[in-house]
Amino acid sequence: MASNRLPNREKIAKGWDAFADVVPGDVAAAMGALGLEILSEEYGEVSARCPAHLERLGHEDRNPSFSVNADHGKFNCFSCGFSGRFAELVAYVLGVEHGQAVAWIRSKGTVAAVTRMYEEREPEPERKKISEASLALYVDPPADELDKRGIFLEAARKFGILWDPKHSAWITPIRDVSGRLMGWQTKSSGYVRNRPYGVKKSETVFGLHLTPPVPGTGVLIESPLDCAVLATFGVEYPVATFGAKVSAAQIALLSRFRRVIVWMDNDEAGWRSAEYVGWELHKRYTSVAVVTHEDLPWGCDPGGYKDADGNTVLLTSKQIHAQLERAMPFSLMRW
Repeated sequence: MASNRLPNREKIAKGWDAFADVVPGDVAAAMGALGLEILSEEYGEVSARCPAHLERLGHEDRNPSFSVNADHGKFNCFSCGFSGRFAELVAYVLGVEHGQAVAWIRSKGTVAAVTRMYEEREPEPERKKISEASLALYVDPPADELDKRGIFLEAARKFGILWDPKHSAWITPIRDVSGRLMGWQTKSSGYVRNRPYGVKKSETVFGLHLTPPVPGTGVLIESPLDCAVLATFGVEYPVATFGAKVSAAQIALLSRFRRVIVWMDNDEAGWRSAEYVGWELHKRYTSVAVVTHEDLPWGCDPGGYKDADGNTVLLTSKQIHAQLERAMPFSLMRW
């Protein structure tokens, strides 16, 4: 948990040049020394529970999607949006200023990121071209996993959602607006990765390629898997941004809808995102309404919520359609 002596992020930014390229020689060991709970080390990424969740969302990280790149030290939480360079992570967790963070990293043994990139690495091999054949190893999601999410197989197939039987993980394709495959996202309990490394999912919107050139009402949510949930219950144009962070490119793509119902997760990150998306689309003369989560608990999203015992509670068709019908016009929202 972060200290009450957390440094002001503006102060950190002022000293950015002092530690922009400072990376521990052993990122995983440094994370352990910070007291982070490491969950896995795969594909050059070290997964852990996000240390900023409690401050940002009001609860501990229950479904971890936080990771640190073992090479260049950049970190990101796909759930709450906490991201930056490794020294920022140190400053946050220890509650110190940037100079102290740099000193701490150096005490653990450092490798400058620039040196690591240009002297220690072998030349990067040419990336394998992505094609539909890249998904050949994956299969239709099994019935029990679909049932856990409240998804019909037909809805999963509509969005091209697959299953990795080797790693028991969901596979959601990342496509541009024309339907061309850019890559895919692998997701299982406590694990989220994008393939290939560096795929620009912020430049597209999941499910948008399935809509007509000038679609009517789109329902914007965070999770691609929840698009299949909404489609299961007859929602016509659900689309997703792969998380609470919404890029300017995604806003531009969403403005093709005549109307957008914004249904981000019922947490701090979700509400911040809903306000941002609403303002940006409003400026582009797109009609916007916002799901207010009336009668739904904190932490809920279109895929359901966890009850007091930690069990997943799925939303019914009636609940889903009630939320969409009650969506409040953006101009009436009191932010």
